[in-house]
Amino acid sequence: MNLRMLAKLGLAALLVVATALPARAANTSVTKLDGVSFQYQATVTAGVLNISFTNPFNFVTQVNNTLITPITAEFAPLTLSPTALTDDIPGLSGHFVPNLNSTKFGLTSLTPPGAPNVVFDYALSFGQVSANGLTLTGAIALDPASATSLTIGPDTYDFSAFANFTNFTLSFGTQDPNNPTLLYDVLKSGNGSFSGTAQFDAAVSIVPEPTSVVLVGVAGLVGVWTRRRKA
Repeated sequence: MNLRMLAKLGLAALLVVATALPARAANTSVTKLDGVSFQYQATVTAGVLNISFTNPFNFVTQVNNTLITPITAEFAPLTLSPTALTDDIPGLSGHFVPNLNSTKFGLTSLTPPGAPNVVFDYALSFGQVSANGLTLTGAIALDPASATSLTIGPDTYDFSAFANFTNFTLSFGTQDPNNPTLLYDVLKSGNGSFSGTAQFDAAVSIVPEPTSVVLVGVAGLVGVWTRRRKA
């Protein structure tokens, strides 16, 4: 048996061992999450917008801008009032500022609100409508009763960074080719209904460490000093 054959046998043995080993657990500190809601129903009555999300068709699909095996998300209903639009482009787009706007969603469920589930409280403070799209922005944080981490298979996701309120966006689109009424028109009139899919994302604002700020400042001073010497 020559050396080349021995090397091949050794490589094959290593592959067999590697395949037999359990998947290495990953521990991820989450600072950004993105997800999708495949179905929602919305009704507007006298300017009050009620949105119900069809569970279990809501999922977190990305963590820290990396695709993951989807994590089920359960959304509680959302109420927004008032939704009277101030036109930006009459007949096409506008905005509103709601004041009844606090609700929550949970990974992987809302019940129980604590462990083993991670539950978020979120509030929406601004709505922007354009034709058949609605974007709502606000703030999100872990519910006081929530667990701070979630383990899915070999992966553990740590959501401690969301202990304080941070940015949240919830965007809706309509998908009914048989309904010529724009989402804008429904909200402008204050009455009607629409449905479709939605997306959501939350991101923690990262504050630079003091040492990083100092280093950037020093680098800037060195650059200025170098340019002056060359001059």
